Formats: sequence, C-alpha cells, structure tokens
Amino acid sequence: MKVLALLGVLLAQMMAPPPAMNEAAIARARAGERLNLVVRVDSFSHHTIAGHVLDRVTDSSYTLTKSTMAIYAPGDTSFVMGSPDDVRRGAVLYVYAVATKPQAADATKIVIVTPYVTVKER
Repeated sequence: MKVLALLGVLLAQMMAPPPAMNEAAIARARAGERLNLVVRVDSFSHHTIAGHVLDRVTDSSYTLTKSTMAIYAPGDTSFVMGSPDDVRRGAVLYVYAVATKPQAADATKIVIVTPYVTVKER
C-alpha cells in the first residue's frame, strides 16, 4: 500500500506544472531562456498580451508586482482550460514562454487560471 501511495504522489508531482518564476528571476532572464510565469492581463491586442507579473504565494494565491511583460501569442499558441476569448483585462494566465528581450517573451502555451486563483495587491 505504501508503494502505491508513493507512486501516486510521484505521478502527481510529475504532472504538475513547474512553479512559476518570481519577479526577480524573470528580470534576470536572458533571450532564449525558458520562462514559466503568471501574469494578470492589462490588455490583449494583435496577438500581444500586456500584463503585470504575479509572484506566487501559494498555488492559488498570487501577489501583484510592479513588473510588466509583453507576451507575443501567435495564432498557433496552445491554450489550456480556456481559449483566446478568455484573455481580457483582469484575466490571470500561467504562461510557458521563451524570453526575447527584457520584459518580453514569446508564449508557447497559455493556461487560463482566472477562476482558480486570487490576486493580492502589495
């Protein structure tokens, strides 16, 4: 029984997304580096999402930072738990991306987490 319980825990950990990077780690990222970040959308226009970086407190609680990001999401970007129609002001997104320059990245996958998280002001 203990082996099955341990196996279940290991599988859950393997399937869980990696923790989101914090504001400082994102600021240090260099072009070409993979990013995992959470943002609150300020605007979305012509495949570009502008938003504020959120720092993780728990899996369901985040704190708003002063850092902003411009995230390019081309038409073939994978959306999970939602669609591009869900990307609007105030939406919370978990973004898998590649840094392109300071405060900018190209999205490879976007998970809509708005209904599952709370955001606190600093």
